[in-house]
Amino acid sequence: MWRNVNKISSVLAFMMFFSFGASAFAISDTPITISNEKKILSEVMFENAVIEGDTITDKFVDKEGRQNKMVIETKDNQTIVSLFIDGTIEQQSIVDKETGILSGFSEYGESTFEKNLDETVTAEDTLETKFATTNNGDISTYAVGYYSQVATKKSVPNALCNKTVTAYLYEKSTTTNTSKMYFNFSKGELLTAIVATIVTAIVLRNAFTLTILKEMLVSIGVGFTTTTLTAGFKGYYKGRKDIKDYYATINGTRYFTSKITKQYVTIFNSYNGKGSTKLVSTTNTGYGSPTSYQVMLSQAIATWGRGCK
Repeated sequence: MWRNVNKISSVLAFMMFFSFGASAFAISDTPITISNEKKILSEVMFENAVIEGDTITDKFVDKEGRQNKMVIETKDNQTIVSLFIDGTIEQQSIVDKETGILSGFSEYGESTFEKNLDETVTAEDTLETKFATTNNGDISTYAVGYYSQVATKKSVPNALCNKTVTAYLYEKSTTTNTSKMYFNFSKGELLTAIVATIVTAIVLRNAFTLTILKEMLVSIGVGFTTTTLTAGFKGYYKGRKDIKDYYATINGTRYFTSKITKQYVTIFNSYNGKGSTKLVSTTNTGYGSPTSYQVMLSQAIATWGRGCK
């Protein structure tokens, strides 16, 4: 079943230094229908990807019991998504960010492809009127533009500090949307190619993995095998960042700051009008990653108290 590793290395070298004609994808697995949703999702054994620098690793076990590992590498000029099955590379997709060319191979190097993403993917500004488009046309932003007071908390006198003060928490919200990226994925398209396209366009270093893609495909009514689509579909995808900035003050001095960023990806299937939105990452810069207003205020009071004499 497995091909010689040297053969795969030759294919990779061929990909890097020569151009090759487009070829159709082959589907070797039995098609999976949407009625098999539970069976599909049962393949995913690891829900949390591992992020190390610019590399994301997603591990899962397929329906045949094979160990799968998908690796996403984000570089200055390339996004590389590789799928290993039982330790051997089965397929790989590479997006050149400067030229917009997607290339790769499947079936352990037996099938190769190359196509220009401009032929199938075009950008269009979001239609929501509340967003103001930036000069480059790639993103749109909605922001409150200022901090507003959202909570208060009084301190409790103690043996070290016999004072009572009030802490004030302020919040500012910002939402950033990418343009809608329209696509037309064909039957037999590699799942790594879809991930690579989306990561390059809107997600970058966040953990958009094969696990998330499969869940979204089920939600929008698209069938797939372990590695490919069983039917083509078209529509759009887009990204959104919701950012909340916080700071807390006591007597006019800041004693707490934090930024909570949540990133979402939406995929829409125009064939049936179904869409799916997934939270793909959350970052919280506050100490202990608090999300409660009262916890943030308590941290501010504790910091203030340490300097109280």
